[in-house]
Amino acid sequence: MKYHESLVESQVILKKALAFLDKHQLAYNPIFYAVAYQHAADCNFLLSEAIKDAEKNDNIDPYMMEQLHREFVDVKKESDDKPLLSLGAAIDGLHESSQKSAEVVEKLDQELNAHKDNNSETIEISSVLNATAAIMAAQDDLHQQVVAAKKQSESIRAELEEAKLQAVTDPLTDLQNRQGLNRKFSELAVLSTESTLFTGILDLDHFKQFNDNFGHLVGDLILKRLARLLREELPFTAHPFRFGGEEFVILVSASKVDEVLKLAEELRIKVEKLRFKSAKTKERLPQLTISIGLSQWNHGEMLEETLVRADEALYRAKNEGRNLVRFSYTEAKDD
Repeated sequence: MKYHESLVESQVILKKALAFLDKHQLAYNPIFYAVAYQHAADCNFLLSEAIKDAEKNDNIDPYMMEQLHREFVDVKKESDDKPLLSLGAAIDGLHESSQKSAEVVEKLDQELNAHKDNNSETIEISSVLNATAAIMAAQDDLHQQVVAAKKQSESIRAELEEAKLQAVTDPLTDLQNRQGLNRKFSELAVLSTESTLFTGILDLDHFKQFNDNFGHLVGDLILKRLARLLREELPFTAHPFRFGGEEFVILVSASKVDEVLKLAEELRIKVEKLRFKSAKTKERLPQLTISIGLSQWNHGEMLEETLVRADEALYRAKNEGRNLVRFSYTEAKDD
């Protein structure tokens, strides 16, 4: 991220950033400030949208700030350029070997032409052997450089694939993040009709209070356990994602609403049955539950539209007592 603000402009942004941190009672550390500064400068659209969603859910806390920093600010590492530099060195070596080979061939050609111009009927065998030996050495060097460049290109390809995977993976839970959600939705929307794709938003009940009482490290363990449950218990037709904070999203391919409701209810019960103990005191922690809001995707609409309806259903579940599943029965739009 490059910054081009003047001194005066940066001072204005500074005040906004500090006001943001004060509002949410956050420390002035480099990670939190970097997130607040980019949000105040309005220079990172995805970050600002994520912050708006988090503020709407009253979910701006130290853990969320660290997640926002990992996902939207700390995107590029210095080591990202190393594979490209290595490949550049391999290509330079390849070019050098190719030049040497060409020079040896040219020298042999000159010697042969010299004999021809002198009307010599014989050519010294030793001269030809020396030249061919030099060509073979140059070609061997060239082959080694080609092998090295091929290995380096394969390594870079593997690292790029890993980087792509990391870009769509939440580092805490190993579930795909919002970017992964967008990609998977686009893929499923092409294959689905308006009656075969559903979205669900899962939210841990009273999780902020749980974090305040037991700490974010315990909270992280809870989130990891829930993510593992989603991976292990959901069928292959359902895809889980970390949406932010204590919220998760699932995309479900199904033919009937009842199938999705049954799946969500079974998931709610399984979470309700989870039991956690403090590693220090061995004391049993309070029971955790989830509320789930579901909606049906209408053909042709954006992901955000169906998520809005799922979010409305989630709020109904919260307002009606939590630990509930609610469905948005909004009818499909006419084409």
